[in-house]
Amino acid sequence: MSYGVNSIQIHKKLRLDKRAGSDNWYARLTLPIGKRLIKTTKTDDLEAAKEVALRLYYEVDARIQNKLPATTRKFKDVARHAIHRMEAELEQGVGKQAYKDYIQVLNKWLIPYFGGTDIAKLDLAAVTAFDAWRTEQNGKVPAQSTINNHNAALNRVLDEAELNGWIVKSLRPTLLNKGVKTESRGSFTVEEYRTIYTALRGYHKQTTNEKSASANGTTLIDHRRLQCDRAFIVTVIFNQPIRLCCRLTKITLSGSYTEIIRTRFHSSHSIAQQV
Repeated sequence: MSYGVNSIQIHKKLRLDKRAGSDNWYARLTLPIGKRLIKTTKTDDLEAAKEVALRLYYEVDARIQNKLPATTRKFKDVARHAIHRMEAELEQGVGKQAYKDYIQVLNKWLIPYFGGTDIAKLDLAAVTAFDAWRTEQNGKVPAQSTINNHNAALNRVLDEAELNGWIVKSLRPTLLNKGVKTESRGSFTVEEYRTIYTALRGYHKQTTNEKSASANGTTLIDHRRLQCDRAFIVTVIFNQPIRLCCRLTKITLSGSYTEIIRTRFHSSHSIAQQV
């Protein structure tokens, strides 16, 4: 920024400047953290500008003395700073993969709700109100893992605000998690496993792709069994296509089955030994 037209010292840390192309005076205050706060006085009269500049100085000084941030920003502006920082770290290869989830949460949930709120006014009451709004929008209480993800994204914004001096540590709200605890699902029975495995053996022949149809179905399925050391999910809905989601691969089966197989998690290694 250029201040070369005219500059007058009002206080040790306060100056009045005139910029090229403007007749108005600008107050330039140096904050304790070394950053500068610049605001227009909206007047070209020197004496009136001095009064505005001194008022700004005493207001900022009072905030600092009361352990409040010298300046503040809207949530959406701070969130954009946080997003840019995460995107930059991802491009440099030093960011966490979870940053992609945080960015999505910020754009879908946090910015639409908190966007116009001053970051310094983000307190426990505001977070509690957001929690109620999120439940209403979602139609149910979110899972604990979902809320943990949202809290992590919100903490990225609060970290950015604290780093830039827009909030102080004592003002950061405590983020709670009252979500629904994820419940484990039962295992497949041996009979259910046999039904699924038998159906998959002929799956590759149902495609219109000649190359896929000529593949060895047993080898394909055996390969996927080896990849399911930990767990897999199978959903079969009556007279609907069925989908098999493995840990490393995903394949979709078309066809109708009269037996409804419940959606479950299980360790395929142990149950496969019984088949």
